[in-house]
Amino acid sequence: MNIHEYQAKELFRSYGIPVPEGRVAEHASEAAAAARELGPDVVIKAQIHAGGRGRAGGVKPASTPEEAERIAASLLGRALITGQTGPEGRMVRAVLVERGQKIALVGRNGEGKTTFARMLIGQLAPTEGSIRLGANVRVGYYAQNQDDLMEGEFTVYDTLDRVAVGDIRTRLRDILGAFLFRGEEVDKKVKVLSGGERSRLAMARLMLEPYNLLVLDEPTNHMDMRSKDILKRALQKYDGTVVVVSHDREFLDGIVDKVYEFRDGGVKEYLGGIYYFLEKRKLDSLRDVERKEAPAPAAAPKTEAPKLTYEQKKEQEKLLRKLRRAVESIETELAETERRIADYDARFAAATAYDEADYKAYDDLKAHYDHLMHEWEKASYELEITENG
Repeated sequence: MNIHEYQAKELFRSYGIPVPEGRVAEHASEAAAAARELGPDVVIKAQIHAGGRGRAGGVKPASTPEEAERIAASLLGRALITGQTGPEGRMVRAVLVERGQKIALVGRNGEGKTTFARMLIGQLAPTEGSIRLGANVRVGYYAQNQDDLMEGEFTVYDTLDRVAVGDIRTRLRDILGAFLFRGEEVDKKVKVLSGGERSRLAMARLMLEPYNLLVLDEPTNHMDMRSKDILKRALQKYDGTVVVVSHDREFLDGIVDKVYEFRDGGVKEYLGGIYYFLEKRKLDSLRDVERKEAPAPAAAPKTEAPKLTYEQKKEQEKLLRKLRRAVESIETELAETERRIADYDARFAAATAYDEADYKAYDDLKAHYDHLMHEWEKASYELEITENG
């Protein structure tokens, strides 16, 4: 069955699967109107029954309605030649004008998510292939240590004032208020802020700059619950494209409309939100990606293993029993911790007021969970080495 991308997405939407908002245009003027409605930053995609459109110039970003109109005019009524069309190409009779996408990069540690993010922003060069950004793409980057790069002697207000331009400078106090900096707090120096406050300020500054592509690497690490909620609401309202590396299921829910899983040296695309990805992979949480598929240790060259004496066999079996009990104990505690975290999530979702003690207990619980995960990985690795030894 041959259907266009926009038809497939309409089908997904009818089944409740989140997809980016878009409009189909058969004339350049319609593309401009769609960009005005969806903008300011959109993507123009040629609609043909063939893959490889991006490499062939059939997928281009636009930052203004006028640019969207020019791009649509250059595509419509012409044959687009891709690696799948043959030399004759396929006639473009419609384009899809789509709002900037919000994409999650998920997978085990060490699979290349952060490396890919750093390639996107130009910090690393790809060892194979190439990365091409559109002429009008402006990239902003947030990593776990980004808040450390702010000048400690500046005030909260000055930190934003230094990057704000135009009329938005008259609304800085309103913007800071949205990130929970109110009254005298805007006059605090950066160096006296807490970790959560510094993270909020760094994100406010990033979103104030004229970027239309944000690349975020584990942005919620070390954030308290209030900061996470504020960042999530800000990203939901953000009109540009977002690429976020994260293990935080609750944070990603309601933000992303596409998931790329880095797994076993490859990347697989899932068109839908984070819960759609978990359902397709039959997982309960993103932590299960690591727990259920912890990488096996590198195989050692096969050598003739020396035969064990009776006493040595007894000692090895005793060690194996001990290691298995340790793994089972940690898994039991992980399951209980996950249950308690889920209870807090449900309580926060129904809450009408902010409770500092609950949020602190929640953050402590998440930190304990991360510690347990680390201990589980070590114990599982030691058990596997012993079993294979």
